[in-house]
Amino acid sequence: MLENMTKSMRYSYLTSIFCVFIIISNILATKTLKIEFIMLPCSILVFLMLFSINDILSEIYGFAMTRNVIFLGFVLNIISVVIFSIAIILPSNSPSADAFATILGTTPRLFIAGLVSYLISNIINSQIMVKLKENTIIYYLSVV
Repeated sequence: MLENMTKSMRYSYLTSIFCVFIIISNILATKTLKIEFIMLPCSILVFLMLFSINDILSEIYGFAMTRNVIFLGFVLNIISVVIFSIAIILPSNSPSADAFATILGTTPRLFIAGLVSYLISNIINSQIMVKLKENTIIYYLSVV
């Protein structure tokens, strides 16, 4: 299936998956995961995919196109946070309205925290990838 796709089709799929995972990570962050004595947000479940897609995009399509995907993901995340907030404010007779507000009411705060942590970790990840690539090239040049 992948061999029949054009490079732009692969880019579109990776962009879509990345943006979905960014939005899902904010919703999953409302629940914690306990492993022994460590408490983590469940959003950690999608971080591996986010960073893997980010690295694939950087390697194949370059930094500029990857940066566009990251910005798109955050714009879509802002849109989802605004829509969730409006939905919470609107009157409802649903018995699950309070649960809805409890779960999705934290998304603005989680979005800001996620934005800061993602930007910091993305910078660190990019620096590590660049260093690894430089060291690999230097190693191969010294061997040859």
